[in-house]
Amino acid sequence: MLKYTINELLIDFESLSDNFTCPICFELYYSGSTKKEVFQCRDGHLACKGCWTDSLINKKECMICRTPINSMGELSRNRFIENEFLKKKAYCPNSFFMIENSNIEDSSEPLIRDEVNGCKEIISVENLDKHILECQFRFQKCPFNGCDKILRFNQIAEHKIDCKFSLKYCLHCDKEVSGQLDAHNLICPKVKIQCTQNEACKKSFPRDQLKLHIDRDCKFTIVHCKYCLKNENGGSNYLGKNEFKRFELQEHYEKVNHSFEMDKIINNQQLELLESKNQINQINIKYEQLLERILKMEQLSIDSSKKPSQLPRFKNAIIFATFSNHKLKRVNEGISTVPLDVGNNKFKLTLYPNGYDEVNKGNISAYLYRCTVNEPTVKVSFSFIFNNKDQRKNRTYRIQEYTYAVGATSGWGYPKTLKTSDVDTENGWVTDDDKMVVGLRIQVLA
Repeated sequence: MLKYTINELLIDFESLSDNFTCPICFELYYSGSTKKEVFQCRDGHLACKGCWTDSLINKKECMICRTPINSMGELSRNRFIENEFLKKKAYCPNSFFMIENSNIEDSSEPLIRDEVNGCKEIISVENLDKHILECQFRFQKCPFNGCDKILRFNQIAEHKIDCKFSLKYCLHCDKEVSGQLDAHNLICPKVKIQCTQNEACKKSFPRDQLKLHIDRDCKFTIVHCKYCLKNENGGSNYLGKNEFKRFELQEHYEKVNHSFEMDKIINNQQLELLESKNQINQINIKYEQLLERILKMEQLSIDSSKKPSQLPRFKNAIIFATFSNHKLKRVNEGISTVPLDVGNNKFKLTLYPNGYDEVNKGNISAYLYRCTVNEPTVKVSFSFIFNNKDQRKNRTYRIQEYTYAVGATSGWGYPKTLKTSDVDTENGWVTDDDKMVVGLRIQVLA
């Protein structure tokens, strides 16, 4: 913003009489860009409001004639002097060049008229503020982030066209970008560029797809024969070269016998597969051992007055015959075992081949229900083990602890176990004679 004082704007400042200057602070009644109120004592001695206020704090009298004055309320405002000053003519502040000087009247850098681009208006002091807000020659910073240029308002539109920080639309990436489009095109991920792998490759791709082309498709990319294995010294077991342009690789495969290298790779993969199977077996063994340990720990935590041998338990395999027919059942339509005696309680295992509800449709839901009505509360743990032809694929679903309330015949279990579509002979979940085997373990805890 342009800094100025009213003294610099008045057209005929030298001709102003002393009537427009405060006799105490010697400032015009319009100082800087602020209009001052003028007050007078009953004898007509004038001063600005600020000087009257400061003076009456120290002495309750007129600063010139010593007439007693107790407060500002005993003074009268001289609107004639104020209005006369407002009629004076002044230059628009925007008629000057932009000079960042201090907002004080004795600035060492005077304003300089801009006869070419500055405002030509002559305005009364009264209308000065309104004109400044609307002046087409007022100074304004470029609206684009990064640009620090300050121009006149009527120059902004033309500057926006060439401003290197202006937003421009990129047709390639469908975005507005700042700066010059030529510079953006050098980094735009959607601009098509020619393959940089080899001059002979004439294909063009968006910049962000070029690497994928070079890595996977470009026939001039240098690739290695996957069968010419590196030896311990970092070289190749094959006496010839091991690096080819991609289009040369097929010819290399056709001319060179890689049977030895291929057998070696297959053998290594078979060894890795065998090792993986051994690791899976070890994990399954440890898993079963862990389940047994958990069961033993739960038995040890039971009330010391009860011996583990006294707590009822059930362990058996449940066979569901003609399971392919059961897979056709509707949602919430189940198949159940006969009641199974576990101590004083009776339980039954119920499978819902197509899900317990719509949420779990397409999955086998498994629940353990208590059939006994009059028995007290009982706390149990139980497991469902879905057997597969390959025992390593067996699935175990365990409920650590569940309490059946007094007289309740409620059930608890897993709403989602195996996918119904996966349960067939091919996947090993159903035997060749169409039977599904589910191991069931029930342990009464208390």
